[in-house]
Amino acid sequence: MSRAMYAQLVQQKFQAPSCYPMPSVSDREAYSEAEIGMKIACGMEMMYQERKKEGEDGRGSGWSKYKENLEKSGYFEGLLAGSKEYKRLMENAEEYYQKSSSVSRTREIMSAPVRRIDEILALPYSEDDFKGQEVAVSDSDSWLYDGEDELNSVLQERQKEMEFYNEKKERKQKGRGRKKVEARLMQT
Repeated sequence: MSRAMYAQLVQQKFQAPSCYPMPSVSDREAYSEAEIGMKIACGMEMMYQERKKEGEDGRGSGWSKYKENLEKSGYFEGLLAGSKEYKRLMENAEEYYQKSSSVSRTREIMSAPVRRIDEILALPYSEDDFKGQEVAVSDSDSWLYDGEDELNSVLQERQKEMEFYNEKKERKQKGRGRKKVEARLMQT
């Protein structure tokens, strides 16, 4: 995970689901670690469920776009949604979409994380297998909070550069304007 992603994860407000046990807020370190773990676990669960659903019915966001394009191009010829002919055309469109090689490849790629998670969850481990194991000490995330002075310094430097650039540009434009006036005066 990149620092930018980590920073976003830490700063994002997310209420823990009631099924997720959280330590007391008074134990700041334990709470922070549990909160990050909870956010990652919930994000993985959301991704898993979304990808699993798309894999099961084969209708991801690509299907929605495909159907929208069919409607725009007049494929349904003004038929009422739900009519017998509309349903027949919809079934034909779905069948064609499902058989499309790019859809098959996309579905295969999108469902790979689901298959891998299923494989991991099928491994014969239990919570007891991990009890008593040493967990590495977390890295400090002080860089998230201690960089304000450095950031302000860099921003001030950039501001000075911008002011210098703008002054230089103005002088150059004034010089061009003066030359144009002189050229016009010379012509008359």
